Amino acid sequence: VPCVPGSEGELPDDPAQLKRIAILDDDASLASSLAEWFNEAGFAATAFTAGQQLLTAGVGQFDGFVVDYVLAGESSQSVIDAIRQRLPEAPVLLLTGKLRDATVSEAELMAVLRSSRVTFFEKPVRPGVLAAALLNHFDQLARPAA
Repeated sequence: VPCVPGSEGELPDDPAQLKRIAILDDDASLASSLAEWFNEAGFAATAFTAGQQLLTAGVGQFDGFVVDYVLAGESSQSVIDAIRQRLPEAPVLLLTGKLRDATVSEAELMAVLRSSRVTFFEKPVRPGVLAAALLNHFDQLARPAA
């Protein structure tokens, strides 16, 4: 299992530094394995398999999101919109494996990337790559505005 440089799977000294990550994928085994990986890497991750589960839990309790674009045959756009409404600056990593079979068009995906300010990764993707992207977003958010 790849690890984020510097994390070595250790938790920060200050638990408040622990970043809370919501993992949303309708593939339950993928959602739980990603959450497990993030937890072992020092994040506080929670797996969800339906958009409504995440919305019911409350997006405001999370610092970042890993979201599958196609959930049970439907777009996760409403979930992304709810995240953006509540947390406009939170990092949202959007995943899909549906470009190859044309379930999702590249034009549709481009529109979502621009309008929702999300970062896209095509499945399969290594968890360490996702973690590095989240950490980069958190670093940018922590920098004082010039």
